[in-house]
Amino acid sequence: LDKVDKLKAKLKALRAEIGAGGTESDEEDEEIEEWRDFTIPYRKRAAGAFGKPRWQLLSEDAEYAKKRREKLAMQSREVAAAFRFLNEPSNPKLSMDALPAFPVLP
Repeated sequence: LDKVDKLKAKLKALRAEIGAGGTESDEEDEEIEEWRDFTIPYRKRAAGAFGKPRWQLLSEDAEYAKKRREKLAMQSREVAAAFRFLNEPSNPKLSMDALPAFPVLP
């Protein structure tokens, strides 16, 4: 994780040199940090967190598990909506039944 943070700092410095706006990258970095935190398994987070009491690690893990469940629920709703969209044509002219039958060539 330290390596990633060093590379991010270097990237920000390079963007500052060329004058590129850093606000979008900061927002993206926060989203990536949030995603990265709740995708790391508890065992790995616990192994890397020296000095933290177990109750604190478990409390953090409960928050990450909640985020993980919410993310999966959101993705499943999006997938279900996509399948509903594909199965319910809005225009009857676009349905497969409305296509003309093509003659079978011998």
